[in-house]
Amino acid sequence: RFSTSIGAVDNTACLDCPAGTFSKSAGANSSSTCVDCLAGSFSGAGASACSPCTTGTFSSSKGASSCENCPAGTFSSLIAATNCSDCSAGKFSSATRASKESLCLDCHPGKHSAIPGATICIDCNPGKYVTTPQATSCSDCSAGKF
Repeated sequence: RFSTSIGAVDNTACLDCPAGTFSKSAGANSSSTCVDCLAGSFSGAGASACSPCTTGTFSSSKGASSCENCPAGTFSSLIAATNCSDCSAGKFSSATRASKESLCLDCHPGKHSAIPGATICIDCNPGKYVTTPQATSCSDCSAGKF
């Protein structure tokens, strides 16, 4: 908190540093003592410290007032994450705020996921198949079969 008032009689003259910033300075008389939180952390208004983003969340830029949930198809097992990691190709996740890689599930036989960060697995097209889990592509049916 800081105050620009002269002759203040109580702490109601003290103003909060904005959300996304903090100040450790007691007796501050300017908002310039309010410092941006680093990426991977956040603060509410009037904070004396920033808090790290929890697993499954992130903040990619400094000055965040909250952390964002990792979107579906991604996860973050780190505290103070600045981004989320994609589920591997052959896996998917429909969950938001996934906090560990094990929440990325294998595509089932008959389905595949060619790209990292998938939120669903795609059925093999007619004339194609896959018998194994965690497939990144489907195989063509043999000549003479469909």
